[in-house]
Amino acid sequence: MKILRDTCPVCGTPTERARHVFRRDFSAAASIMPFRAYDVCACSACGLFYAGNIEESMPLADYYAMLSRYEGTSFVLSAPMKRVYEREAAFIAEHIGKDACILDIGCASGGLLGELQRRGYTHLTGLELSGKNCTYIKEHYGIEAYQGGLGRLPEDLGGAFDLIILSGVLEHLLDLQKNVKECLSLLGAQGKLYLFLPDMEQFRTHADLYQEFSAEHINFFSGASLKEFLSTVGMEPLSMARDEEAVCGVAGNLHGIWRHSTSSAGVTVHPNMTETSRRQDEAAMQEYLDVCAELLEHVRMRITAELPRGKAFVWGAATQTALLFQMGILSEENVFGVVDSNANYHGSEAYVGTISSPEILRDHPDVPVLISSQYAQDEIASVIRNTMRLSNRIIKLF
Repeated sequence: MKILRDTCPVCGTPTERARHVFRRDFSAAASIMPFRAYDVCACSACGLFYAGNIEESMPLADYYAMLSRYEGTSFVLSAPMKRVYEREAAFIAEHIGKDACILDIGCASGGLLGELQRRGYTHLTGLELSGKNCTYIKEHYGIEAYQGGLGRLPEDLGGAFDLIILSGVLEHLLDLQKNVKECLSLLGAQGKLYLFLPDMEQFRTHADLYQEFSAEHINFFSGASLKEFLSTVGMEPLSMARDEEAVCGVAGNLHGIWRHSTSSAGVTVHPNMTETSRRQDEAAMQEYLDVCAELLEHVRMRITAELPRGKAFVWGAATQTALLFQMGILSEENVFGVVDSNANYHGSEAYVGTISSPEILRDHPDVPVLISSQYAQDEIASVIRNTMRLSNRIIKLF
């Protein structure tokens, strides 16, 4: 079994010396996840929380090409995502002039680029793994978008950008140091970096089933640990802020503009948070673990009450269902089958058999449907009743 990371991605301290705070096990759905499992670790040296001892299930490039949720289908932005892009663009506009050459790395279907364009920015470029997304950006916005990513830069991309955007990217990177240095190599001498990423200190602001430890997010930064990491590549914050709206089930985010360090110290070789910052981060993480554990017991009792003997279809094949199998709350004893609306999952062997389209529910009207989604459960329930017009009993967990 290939282990993808066994050291801290910031300071290189061996994971065996880290404090392990939680184990995330996706093995029941390894066919649709990039990782089979990992340990959430607190680095003993620099204090970063990160996913260590990552067991590979499939190459990350294959996962993002085939199964990731970031490739557009309808390309319709949700209202929360529109609001996020509006706030991001407004933040950028406070610090970056309209004549700046901007590269958005990991730009998805171009929502942020489109918002910047609406605000008068004209020198915009996207870099995105999905060819479908690139085509949409070119056709819909008239913005050049290259297929690729960090570690896979197109030869004709160019460089000397005035601003590089990493929005929702840093938390995904397996090789932080290498990828961020490659990113910075594309900046001009006075170029700046814009970051938008989950704020570990805000994980505790909502209760979920350990969903911040996802199949894709493997770096868990606070404001303090982010500063320490970027100091190792010679960057310092020009402006940082918190964005507190939870989007797509993820807690609030950090965002900021970073510049090349102006201090004489330059690059920090051995980052180490202050003891106060370390204690604050540890307290924030523990609060999150506590609220997750409490919610997990609620869900355990709910499923026990709703399925005392029989079985149910589970609607939702992703990370929450994997967590419920990991914890023994779902198993072959109470799961009839698993369905999901994501066609990329259909036919994959996972959990108790093959993941199916929700259409299979029509053949089993007497089998209840347990909705394994915290943030989309009402939408899924509406699809079952109002769109598909099914009579199956619906079980909501939240």
